[in-house]
Amino acid sequence: MVKVSISLPSNAQITVESQDQAELQEIVGMLRGLSRDLMHSSTETGTAANGATSQALDTEKSSSVDDSSSRNGNVETPAPQETAPAPVDGDDVVNQSGQTPVAEEVIQPPPGHPPESGTVGRAKAQQEARSAAAVNAFVQFCQSINPLGDMRKVVVAAEGAAQFLQMDSVDADDLASLFDRVGWLIPHSFTQTLRNAARSKFRWLERAPGRSGHYMVTILGRTTILGE
Repeated sequence: MVKVSISLPSNAQITVESQDQAELQEIVGMLRGLSRDLMHSSTETGTAANGATSQALDTEKSSSVDDSSSRNGNVETPAPQETAPAPVDGDDVVNQSGQTPVAEEVIQPPPGHPPESGTVGRAKAQQEARSAAAVNAFVQFCQSINPLGDMRKVVVAAEGAAQFLQMDSVDADDLASLFDRVGWLIPHSFTQTLRNAARSKFRWLERAPGRSGHYMVTILGRTTILGE
C-alpha cells in the first residue's frame, strides 16, 4: 500500500492511501490541480482586498484634503448668477425696443342715476295712483256742490282740499292751483276773497295759527256749503 500526504496553503492536510499505483498517481494529479486553483483564488482575493483598502484610503485622504481646504478658507464657491431686478410698482416697464409704452387712457362713463328697484317703483306708482284718485275725488266733490260766488267757491275748495288732499289750510297760491284743477275761473284777488270769507259777518274761514296767509274752514262755513 502506498500513502501520500499533501499540505494545502490553508494549513489543511490531505492523506491518500491506495494499493493501485496508477490510481494513486491520478488522484495526486487531481489534488495538485486543486491545490493550484486554491492558491490562485487566494491570490486574487488578496489582491482585490488590497485594492479596496487602497481605494478607501485614497477617498479618506481626499476627504481630509477637502476638509482642510475648507478650514483654511480656500474653498472655491461658484459665482452668483446675475438676475434682473424686478420692476417696482409704479415704474414704467421698458419693452425690448427700448421705448416706454404709452399708458392706455381709461375713459369712464359719466355716473348715471341708479335704476329704481322694483319695490321702490311699485311704491312710487301706488303713491301716484293714490294722488290721482285723491285729485279726482276732490274735483268731483267741488263739482257736485257747484257753489255760486267766489267766497263760496273758496270755502268749498278749502274743505275739499282738507278732506281729499290732506291740506289742513290753504293760501292764495294753493287756491289758484285748486281752482285750475276744478276748472273754475280765477277771481280778481284770492287774498281779498279769503279775508271777506273770514270777516265777522260770515266767519266761514279763520286764520291758521302760525301760518301767515293761510286759512281753514270753520264749522259754520262747512255747514253752510254742505247744507246747500
